[in-house]
Amino acid sequence: MQRGYIKVWRKTIDSGWLQNHKLCSFWLWCLLKATHQEYNQIVGCQTVHLMPGEFVFGRKVAAKELKMSEQEIRTLVDSMRKRKNLTIKSTNKFSIISIVNWETYQDQETIDNQQINQPLTNNQPTTNHKQECKELKNKRNNIFIVPSVEEIKTYCQERKNKIDPQYFIDYQTARDWKLKGGSKIKDWKAVIRTWEKNDFSTGGTYGKNSGVNRISDGGLGIPKEYIPEPKVIPTDEEIKRTLENNKAFKKSAFGEN
Repeated sequence: MQRGYIKVWRKTIDSGWLQNHKLCSFWLWCLLKATHQEYNQIVGCQTVHLMPGEFVFGRKVAAKELKMSEQEIRTLVDSMRKRKNLTIKSTNKFSIISIVNWETYQDQETIDNQQINQPLTNNQPTTNHKQECKELKNKRNNIFIVPSVEEIKTYCQERKNKIDPQYFIDYQTARDWKLKGGSKIKDWKAVIRTWEKNDFSTGGTYGKNSGVNRISDGGLGIPKEYIPEPKVIPTDEEIKRTLENNKAFKKSAFGEN
């Protein structure tokens, strides 16, 4: 079973459990013993299928690990069962304890963190690992989160490109984070790599294939495909010539003066 961490809710304080050290110790032990994902456990010659929030329980093992008597363990199990914090199914060889409302208090985010994060020497996940978990969860749920300037800066530094993070944010925000076809951006890192490939950074130096119109964009460095065609205003001479042509056409076609 993978190692990870659990959530302990602050209402544990309100319930007064911290004042009952043995009860609190046993409850934390149950949370730590419970599996966070489905898996099969071998017990003797039997395979036991466990669901999230369940674990194989034995009074002797619990008493040994918690340094309590078996009678104390029995009393604690009965107390937890009456409080509806757990249920227990017993066989002639072992029991299975199920934590009630496991999904509510130990949600999918915790499971993702356990599957992705690698603990440090103090068993705490690093900031980078937390970010990776967040990105994986958002990607899995098809949720696009607008990156911060710092995130873009870090990614650009990793790729050693010359893209200005603040300019990238401002540019995409003005476009409502949409691609040329109007669809929403799903992966801002892929857009960064596209800019990088086209040597598109800000209003500075551009490569041959950057597709930047330095005249019509006012020096802002906007790709050509995003610049609307300019409106042509006719001169007075062109307007006069058009009117004369229209008058000549009507005279020849309809006999108008």
